[in-house]
Amino acid sequence: MEIQVYNVEKFLDEDVIKRYLSGLSPYRRNKIENYRFLQDRALSLGATLLLAEVIEKYGIDEKDVTYVTGEYGKPRIKELPFLEYNISHSGTMVALVYHDNKTNNDPETMASCGIDVEMVKGHGDRMADRILAPEEFAIYKALKNQNVSAANAFFTREWTRKEAYLKYKGTGLDFTSKTVYEVLELGKLEKKGLYFNEIKVITDCADYCVAACSNVKDIKDCKVVKY
Repeated sequence: MEIQVYNVEKFLDEDVIKRYLSGLSPYRRNKIENYRFLQDRALSLGATLLLAEVIEKYGIDEKDVTYVTGEYGKPRIKELPFLEYNISHSGTMVALVYHDNKTNNDPETMASCGIDVEMVKGHGDRMADRILAPEEFAIYKALKNQNVSAANAFFTREWTRKEAYLKYKGTGLDFTSKTVYEVLELGKLEKKGLYFNEIKVITDCADYCVAACSNVKDIKDCKVVKY
């Protein structure tokens, strides 16, 4: 299981984005072009390039692959059915996690993975109350009364852990489920067959929390990619 992150600041230019589009698959090209805002197009392009680098390891060009989606909209690559991957982005940061299930064809034990990246910033109590369990929200409020930055960091970390777990499950982003809190907060994750890798990425403009969740233990250290 490998994690990659990339800062897309160099793609915040329409001419730069256009130079890449012709070399991409119709699915990813349309996804980029359909975004209204430049920053979203830049993030989508960055995600595509990270994924293309992984696909090329199998001797295939990204522009030649076919994407299919599952019941909850999670995309897969038809030509690489054994490749499990997940993408997230926030601010100017893109994160990718992937795993090769080529040697394991058993659906019951195949690796699954989810990833989330979020910029550390204030989101307001309403957002925090939606994401956090009551026990966590109480901690958040106590921290906020003492140190707003610490409260923001706490909330962002919990948010990324929960979203990474929900994306690993692949059944939709229902943060209200008590199960999410019980699985993640009560600890002893390895006994539940869950493994996390959490990192903090610091840029000149912002800090980011990244969390990846999987049912396999070999989550490698994060790789910061440069193009």
